[in-house]
Amino acid sequence: MGSMTYSPPDSVIVDRIQRAFPSDELRERARATNLVQRERKFDIVALFYTLSFGFAAGSDRSLQAFLERYVEMADCDELSYASFHDWFEPGFVALLREILDDAIENLDTGREDL
Repeated sequence: MGSMTYSPPDSVIVDRIQRAFPSDELRERARATNLVQRERKFDIVALFYTLSFGFAAGSDRSLQAFLERYVEMADCDELSYASFHDWFEPGFVALLREILDDAIENLDTGREDL
């Protein structure tokens, strides 16, 4: 008989990601890198979470699909594609790299969960 791999429910995965990357910490990092000067329609938390679990698992991985999921998660009325596209700049990439580097550095290899 083959072994079965445990696959936690989506809610458990979402909870683990939110605990690993708290919204206050994400906002603080974004401000520290000058990525966010004003929080109008740009919500780093919604953008990060959309990228982490709202978009990556979807079958349509276009920027338009990402924009639609972001608008839904950020609970904003609408956002132009051009404005959204402008967010993907070197500063955002640097922020994502910093978050990932810290997560890897702080990874506890003795744990089996996230």
